[in-house]
Amino acid sequence: MPIIGTSSGDSARGEGFLYLQVPQAPINVSATVIDTQHVSVSFTPAPYGPAARSFTVTSSVGGWTATGTSSPITVFINTLSSGQSYSFTVTAKNKIGSSISSNSSNSVVPYTYVPPPPPPPPYVPPYVPPYVPPYVPPYVPPYVPPYVAPYAPPPYTGGGGCFLVGTPVLMADGSYRGIETLKVADQLMTAVIPTYPNGENQRLWYPASVWSLPESEIGGTTLGLTTVVATRKVLMTGHYVINDDILVTGEHFFFINRSGIWQFMNVWSILEGDIMLNNELKEVPVRSITTVSGITNVIQLTVGPNDLFFGSNILTHNTKVNPGEPPPAPTTTATF
Repeated sequence: MPIIGTSSGDSARGEGFLYLQVPQAPINVSATVIDTQHVSVSFTPAPYGPAARSFTVTSSVGGWTATGTSSPITVFINTLSSGQSYSFTVTAKNKIGSSISSNSSNSVVPYTYVPPPPPPPPYVPPYVPPYVPPYVPPYVPPYVPPYVAPYAPPPYTGGGGCFLVGTPVLMADGSYRGIETLKVADQLMTAVIPTYPNGENQRLWYPASVWSLPESEIGGTTLGLTTVVATRKVLMTGHYVINDDILVTGEHFFFINRSGIWQFMNVWSILEGDIMLNNELKEVPVRSITTVSGITNVIQLTVGPNDLFFGSNILTHNTKVNPGEPPPAPTTTATF
């Protein structure tokens, strides 16, 4: 039975007298799983009756307990089983004794502890090799062998190449006369070619490795005058026909453009597609070149001081004839 006394003991709340009795059971009990072996139990002390000095939490399975002086209290359960439900009650205690157990808390199901995954490794971007452009070999132009003119037999030492009788020659006044009618001191039309080493010595201007003119410089060529120095009629065996109307022996030198290079070339070396230069200083392509056998009359002509003239309207080199030199014996000049 309650004992009524002075302030030397616990007093009932809100009363002027001290009632010595146990505390009331806590209320609002709630459980929360912390980890695989710990559960946190929270509660509210009873709002009436004597005050409690401590509180004890007890598990419904295994009887595990924990004591504390305030809410919440953590319970250590050494054999907490994954998948097993647990609920908890709380008692309050003072120096008189312990209260009855509180209502059970909610049930909790502990879990098996799964450690957090390790942090991802630091990001390492994938290796990208440095760009190496594809190998492009340096340009090597295709090999073009140096031009080697076909073999030409040496000209007859007594004369050299010449035009057939009847070949028209351009005179200084722009008229034409047959080559066989020309006389010493007649004036002819000629061409003045830049850098050309004028003269009878062919070692100064033949072959192209000695002297030639790039196509880009042919525009500097102009017309001029030259004079007949000597003329001679001879018999020769075989001749060439160029573009159906130019009749000339094979030793004769024509001014020819081959592959962009102007040069003097024997008639027997000329090919279809080569370029000749006419009396208007315009290009004339070689469309055809054929050979004719048999002995024929030809005229050897020497001019000066410029040793070039226009035969059949094509620029050609003269033939060295010494005045008074007798005509040579017939010689074969065409290759058949």
